[in-house]
Amino acid sequence: MAGCAQMCFAGSEAGGDDALVGNVSKLTVTPPGHTGAPRKGHLTFDACFESGNLGRVDYISEFEFDLFIRPDTCNPRFRVWFNFTVEHIRETQRVIFNIVNFSKTKSLYRDGMAPVVKSTSRPKWQRLPSKNVYYYRCPDHRRNYVMSFAFCFDREDDVYQFAYCYPYTYSRLQHHLASLEHRNLEYLKREQLGLSVQQRRLDLLTITSPANLNPEREKRVVFLTARVHPGESPASFICQGVIDFLVSQHPVAQVLRDHVVFKIVPMLNPDGVYLGSSPLHCPFHHLPRSAPPRPPTGPASLPASCVFSTLSAGCSSLQPLVCPCVSVLQDIQTHVHSKMQPALSEIHKSCFLGISVSGNNSVLQNLSFKIL
Repeated sequence: MAGCAQMCFAGSEAGGDDALVGNVSKLTVTPPGHTGAPRKGHLTFDACFESGNLGRVDYISEFEFDLFIRPDTCNPRFRVWFNFTVEHIRETQRVIFNIVNFSKTKSLYRDGMAPVVKSTSRPKWQRLPSKNVYYYRCPDHRRNYVMSFAFCFDREDDVYQFAYCYPYTYSRLQHHLASLEHRNLEYLKREQLGLSVQQRRLDLLTITSPANLNPEREKRVVFLTARVHPGESPASFICQGVIDFLVSQHPVAQVLRDHVVFKIVPMLNPDGVYLGSSPLHCPFHHLPRSAPPRPPTGPASLPASCVFSTLSAGCSSLQPLVCPCVSVLQDIQTHVHSKMQPALSEIHKSCFLGISVSGNNSVLQNLSFKIL
């Protein structure tokens, strides 16, 4: 490599993935041997923001840069999500960015998917043209798979942001839930199940007609979760769509609220989402003591097990659901695929199966299939 950019944290010049212990922060990359102040076209990279991820930048030439994803906090083997900004560019400057340390050999980037980009003057996310994106084995990087994309900057005063996929942050979720809460809907209740290790909210939404919370009434419960894997940001968009539909005045939504209790945890791993991780798993503190988790089948199932057990335990905030007449119809975990096509149809299929209602009420079954 022609040169290695100086990082903002110790140990970053070792060259291996284990050295990537933090995100770059306002890192200006200059050619080897350059002295003096940076000039226009000496790019400045930054990932020290919510859901940001970029661990290292190597200068290859004036037109090419190798970029390294910061590994997940709890498992350095996972390197998928990236999200960073670039500024101090020169108008009409053309570059090639190489993401060189993906941990997966298969990717939808091989099937036409492309990273997304926005800038300060064009704040709406857009996908890069797929013809400018290449996913291939690279002999310069131990034959690892590399994703390269070409880009032309066109406005010198803009800050450009690139991401693996459309980001959905923890702050965005909190803003959306607060706006729903302020509507004072009688069929929506927001609760705090607990706090994450880094003291972020773990929210639980209950959506149903008030009559269904009568302790003497039979209840049919659908349990929906998302973002146990923080890099799966499309899961949050799907979950928000389900929530917005269920609280709407659509006739189907009204019928579903009358017959089903929806328990939704829209972000199971808020710390991982905030840190810009991929499938990082963090334990949660301050869950109700009366809700010991069931033995998990794997790290990803631990947070879901804790929350699901809470619904079955005698927690005072959820007491209306704790009675013999409660039946859990489905436990829906919303996931997306980074290498299976089509990813969204798989998500829709799982949601259709999960929201369908068992029994002889064919009308309710048909209505529930229309949610998505």
